[in-house]
Amino acid sequence: MMTLEERNKIVLESTNLVGHLACNDDQFQEGVIGLIKSTAHFNVACGGIPQSYIYHNIRGSILDSLRKWRGCRDATKRIKWVSLDDCPGLYLTVPNNIIDELDRKQLLEIVRSKIDELKSKTKRVLVLYYFKRKTLKEIGVIMKITESRVHQIKSAGMIKLRRKLRYLVEERRGIPT
Repeated sequence: MMTLEERNKIVLESTNLVGHLACNDDQFQEGVIGLIKSTAHFNVACGGIPQSYIYHNIRGSILDSLRKWRGCRDATKRIKWVSLDDCPGLYLTVPNNIIDELDRKQLLEIVRSKIDELKSKTKRVLVLYYFKRKTLKEIGVIMKITESRVHQIKSAGMIKLRRKLRYLVEERRGIPT
């Protein structure tokens, strides 16, 4: 059994993963609940909690809440949550038909090109965080800004990036933007 301090440490270290998976505040809350449950149910004797275990519990909680609130049992059939191997921590919600058309390398190139379209400060934060795997603190030191400001820029950048990717998906489906 994990101590409360160990559980709290894991929850604090993994909340950024919830932010990557959640699209709004309600989903974020459900994701945090899934994160907390994953720390409570994991057998410590097996070693540390793997990120994949946490990821699946967070994703499951969010999808359960979607089913519950929308009454839509096929919500999981319409979307896939894609983790790009070259870019750990960057999770995207992409319709299945788009995934079928593109392989992960193509999707990564599209993400990189959309990041290049962002403002220079936002672009730099996202590249350092997702591609260079720097922490928010390290990025703050590099850019001479506070860690909280780095987080704000990263969050705003992810919203813009998701919006750009959503427009791309809608173009591929033939939906006018």
